[in-house]
Amino acid sequence: RILGFFKKIIPERGLYICRAVKDSAKNFIFVFIKSYSFLMFLTFVELTIGFLILGIPFAGWIALGIAIFDILPVLGTGGILLPWAVILCIMGDYGLAIGILILYVVITAIRNTLEPRIVGKQIGLHPLVTLMSLFIGVKLYGLVGLVCLPVGISIFYIMVKPGTIKQLLGKVA
Repeated sequence: RILGFFKKIIPERGLYICRAVKDSAKNFIFVFIKSYSFLMFLTFVELTIGFLILGIPFAGWIALGIAIFDILPVLGTGGILLPWAVILCIMGDYGLAIGILILYVVITAIRNTLEPRIVGKQIGLHPLVTLMSLFIGVKLYGLVGLVCLPVGISIFYIMVKPGTIKQLLGKVA
């Protein structure tokens, strides 16, 4: 009913623009999920290889758990690997603790290098703009901001690209 009401009062041109924005947002969310799934898979592979090199039993299962945990914006892999390294130091296993720390540094460096490029390329934004929107979104609104701010910027970018609005309005007229 509510949608029917709005469809009656909004002119056809406005409905067309709303549909275009909705379609852009759907596409963006799909691309965003695809990009982060790839990054999660990459983290899983890096962790598995690192754990196998370090001789950690059940390397694949532990790597899978940490890769899933890596979705959380603030904690990430460091939320597990850093405390693990501290516990290993307390227990006196300095070699494995250093190996875990090196693995964490490598994963973090690769992730910080690739994330803005992969996500930015997929959504059509410059990597620096993508990185800034991800960082600002997380700082302001947490997990919701991580998704919503880049979505908003992407939609804004799509809408202000030269000729987009004119093209949309031209199709309605």
